[in-house]
Amino acid sequence: MEVCGRCGQVCGLWRYRPGTDSAKDFPREFTQLCSCVKEHGQPWPLFDFNTAVHLCWCCGLDAVRSGIRWMTVLCPECHAMSREVHLRSGEFLVPIGRHSLMAGVGLGAPEIRRRNKKVSLDDFSSQLLGWGTRLQALAAWGERRCLSYLARFGISEDDCMPLTAYLAAAAELGLEKPAVFKELLREWGFRADAEAIPARR
Repeated sequence: MEVCGRCGQVCGLWRYRPGTDSAKDFPREFTQLCSCVKEHGQPWPLFDFNTAVHLCWCCGLDAVRSGIRWMTVLCPECHAMSREVHLRSGEFLVPIGRHSLMAGVGLGAPEIRRRNKKVSLDDFSSQLLGWGTRLQALAAWGERRCLSYLARFGISEDDCMPLTAYLAAAAELGLEKPAVFKELLREWGFRADAEAIPARR
């Protein structure tokens, strides 16, 4: 697989790991398309959407398994920092996944019964809108990070970089994930939360 120099997303051929039950059931190769291609076709077997792997939406330094709506969009380190901020602030300022329930945004029948129905729905709509806006902003942030790394690696918009080579070059940059996470929080206006992140992990 490779990283597209135009959009910063992972694309290319992949297949299930040999020796697994999934590989026996689905032995053929699949093609992951980046956002430069508009039509992504029907979901692959056992997938909610056609993405097997993507780069962390926060740091852009590590690859993250994907394809299921409940999977995180962050690498383990960035995921842990997002949870730390959540514990302090009471909300996921940095989304950890695509599904709203992963950010605690949901509305059940018991809550509607306990409160005024209109107020509950209004609160839910407001929370959902805020979460969706931050999720889109996080995806855009991650793509900008990846494109900035590709530019440092000398990759033009018309070229792609093998994913393994990208990850190796990214590791050589010497960037610390807490610093990237702080930069994201500051850009979003959460300065107090950014300063609470340890300098090193």
